[in-house]
Amino acid sequence: MSPSAVAVAAIFAVRALAGGLNVPLPPSSNFDYVVIGGGPSGLTVANRLTEDPSVTVLLLEAGHPDQGEQRITVPAFQGSAGFFFGSCGGYNWCDQTVAQEYLQGRRVTIPQGKGLGGGTLINAMLWNRGDTQDYDDWAALGNEGWDFASMLPYFQRSETFTPEPNATVATAYGIGQDSSVHGFSGPQNVTFPRFKYTPSQNFFAAMNGLGIPTQLDPANPPEKGAMWLPQGLSPWNQSRADARRARWDTVQDRPNFWISTNQNVHRILFEEGCTGPRNGARARAVGVESSQGDGQYTWVATANREVILSAGSVRTPQTLELSGIGDTNVLTNLGMSTRINLPGVGNNLQDHMLMHMGQGFNNQSYVYSNILQNATVSAAAQQLYYANRTGPWTFGPPDGNAFLSMPQFSNNSEAYADQAASQGAADYLAPGLDQSVIQGYEMMRSLLVPALRDPNRGGIEFLQSDDGGTQISNMRPLTRGTVHAQSLDPFVYPALDMRYASDPVDYQFMYDALRWNDLLFQQPAIQLMEPFQYAPGHAGSVQDYQTFMNQSLGTEYHPTGTAAMMPQDMGGVVDPNLLVYGTQNLRIVDASIQPLIPAAHMEAVCYAVAEKAADIIKAAQASNPPRTPTQPIDRTNCTLPATSRRDLPSLPRGPVKRQAPASNTADVDDAMPTMYGSYPNYDDTPSKNVPQGRDMPASKKMPEGASLDFGDKLVRGVQGQLGQLLHSLDSDLSDLGELLGFNNEPPKPC
Repeated sequence: MSPSAVAVAAIFAVRALAGGLNVPLPPSSNFDYVVIGGGPSGLTVANRLTEDPSVTVLLLEAGHPDQGEQRITVPAFQGSAGFFFGSCGGYNWCDQTVAQEYLQGRRVTIPQGKGLGGGTLINAMLWNRGDTQDYDDWAALGNEGWDFASMLPYFQRSETFTPEPNATVATAYGIGQDSSVHGFSGPQNVTFPRFKYTPSQNFFAAMNGLGIPTQLDPANPPEKGAMWLPQGLSPWNQSRADARRARWDTVQDRPNFWISTNQNVHRILFEEGCTGPRNGARARAVGVESSQGDGQYTWVATANREVILSAGSVRTPQTLELSGIGDTNVLTNLGMSTRINLPGVGNNLQDHMLMHMGQGFNNQSYVYSNILQNATVSAAAQQLYYANRTGPWTFGPPDGNAFLSMPQFSNNSEAYADQAASQGAADYLAPGLDQSVIQGYEMMRSLLVPALRDPNRGGIEFLQSDDGGTQISNMRPLTRGTVHAQSLDPFVYPALDMRYASDPVDYQFMYDALRWNDLLFQQPAIQLMEPFQYAPGHAGSVQDYQTFMNQSLGTEYHPTGTAAMMPQDMGGVVDPNLLVYGTQNLRIVDASIQPLIPAAHMEAVCYAVAEKAADIIKAAQASNPPRTPTQPIDRTNCTLPATSRRDLPSLPRGPVKRQAPASNTADVDDAMPTMYGSYPNYDDTPSKNVPQGRDMPASKKMPEGASLDFGDKLVRGVQGQLGQLLHSLDSDLSDLGELLGFNNEPPKPC
């Protein structure tokens, strides 16, 4: 291609980028770093690299920037930005698994954030790190410098932690702090909501009655127990502090930091095209190929230093495979020539398997989160929120949670751990895996089995919603799934197989947790609220519980591990510096590099990993001077002739294409989002046991009793003199003033 043709192509490339945040891009479309993916990991790395004004960074995001909609910013609507009118949508990829063999063929929706901010646009904002040993296990898998002591400075760097400001509230809800493990000057705000519902106190009291202690600071708990998790919230205006607001909005005036949204990266391009590298040399990434949609103009952004892949655990392996990096057998079946044979790509897929309980409360002297189902009450709460950032809109359940070790809830934990230890390495893995992947799993299992026995390691999470709903999640999965490109077309969704419950030990622990939850609901502190358990019912049979589990088991929205940081001969994809094996300058920075999933929610973990990654990349700059790729970039499609391909395995679900994004597909006028008593359940399977209408528990239907009285007082308080009104509430609502932040009187039990 002649120089003039290159210039013309560059002009057309810039024009193709309409709709991004700060386009048009420089005419050269050439940058020091190109980052693929605008979630918390990609935004953090780009933010830190552009602290050096001499370094230029382009970040490409497949979704679009939000417009500050209420469903994005208001805590009470957590999750609703990815869940419209009862189904998946909005700022969400809406991935779906293939039929799950061990869940009676059900397909499970896996929500993944799509937009500038990634998963932080649709998550529950819960902020914790897991156990210190979780990271020591990473180091034990061959990753020097990734132990907890090495990670702690990055956890601290990422956050500005603001403690619960009211000592009385902190005491009532079991909230404390260990200042030595927190950060107080990072980009991410972390704090507590200014409104809390009292059923959380009953939940903690019931836990305590069963010998489960309350841990005051989830960042450094001395043992497992009940704990109130802080959230990614602004302490000043009680709005959701997503990655865009923390890592882009505050630095968007940097002239060296470029973001283009609605960009679907097709593949990563390498020096010498399909022919290189030769003689054992490592491949050098020189750019990425992208377009705004299927069939739209395709353009190239070039990288002088590195390409950084932060597309998440589902799309990072797909992008690698479409770039010729992965298991040769998978690539051959796909019709792609192999650039680098890395059998671990797309394997080692882990998630916190979760189930939603159908439960509620009938004691109408309590105030439940169903108050917001009343439109008048919600409008008053909205007015209160925007007037002084207090009230029910500041709260997005669940917060009052518990992380229990396996021995704390299961009398069978030793037997189950023995069972796990006696398994053959490949007994419950997907068939046809490379021996290196099996060997890597064997090493992981040698670390997982002791964790199953350890009374101080998280094993199961109980997430409690204040309307009675509980979610139970497995923190120590033995199950491993797969995700692979199923077409050379980058707009076809990858084949996602979580293989939930394929390892029977995972299923057995979840069954025992379900039984323990039933025991928990019989404790006096919860019986005070007159619980009604319907999915499953109280004291159900083995068959009842197994039927419920097969209908309910699914995701906690935490897919990880598909480009694991491990030695290459154990199925690793990246080394401890996050470089993809066989490359000079392609790094991965997202949840896919986690070799073992921590017993935690992923937000704080992803931020800390990205903070460390930024330091690694900066340290490499001295030995990696910028090198402008030779033009024109070789964009030859490195595909195999049809005769070289083998038939793809038949999938129960046909390939699904992503649609080209509209200018804004997510609720421009932002009508009032739907309120949820807990995080949305994307796979709510209908059951004949679910009550309807007036038979629903009081905490689940339109507010009655104290909830209605609360709502009435809230409405009249907003219309009149709220502060004066709060002092006249009945004794069963005497904690309302404290919860709304107007006085310091100690809360009283309902």
